[in-house]
Amino acid sequence: MKANDDVLREAQLEMIGRLMAGLSHEMKNHLAIINELSGLQGDLLAMAESKGRPMDSGRCKKIISDICGRVELAVKATSFLSGFAHRMDTPCSSFNVNDPIRELLHFLQRFASKNEVLLEDNLAEGLPNLYNNPSLLQFAAYCTIYPLLNGLQKNNRILVSTEAYDDAEAVKLGICYDGTLQPTDSTLNEVLQLAADKLAGGKSAREIVSVTGQEISILVLSVSR
Repeated sequence: MKANDDVLREAQLEMIGRLMAGLSHEMKNHLAIINELSGLQGDLLAMAESKGRPMDSGRCKKIISDICGRVELAVKATSFLSGFAHRMDTPCSSFNVNDPIRELLHFLQRFASKNEVLLEDNLAEGLPNLYNNPSLLQFAAYCTIYPLLNGLQKNNRILVSTEAYDDAEAVKLGICYDGTLQPTDSTLNEVLQLAADKLAGGKSAREIVSVTGQEISILVLSVSR
């Protein structure tokens, strides 16, 4: 029988593989569209040269704008990838809870679009920095959101929010959904408890993760250094 640490590690690796495969698909789309738009620009130039006419400046500006837009999206995705990777440099660090959650939501948008589920966020500003394991928090949030993406119906909505909790040493991560949730693989729910135990800082997992109606809450604490 596998030890809890092995189960948790394997589940995290599975998450990383799934998210990076999705990001790879996203980047291929950006590059394919940039390539297509560049080819169209070349065709317009060739047509203008063959007919001895000036290029259509309006179409050229639109193509350039579309290329720049795709480049910006690719840069944004790469920035999220950089943050995602560096969170694994050290197990614990001081961080703003919103940062790993924004990264995760970006990576999960592809799965939300595929299943036609609305994935939205309302992340509070001015939250205190906490000392804990940001990559493990990211994984705990994934364990909560990913089953919802697969268990909800089309046009159902998931809202991810953060807010300061009681004092400067805690933040509440809330995941609300509407619609009827269909049964899904419970494996991630079981692994979530293992992650919560490690995030708890001496408290029980039940004090960290709670379910009220159609909201799952994860309490993020500062733990001892």
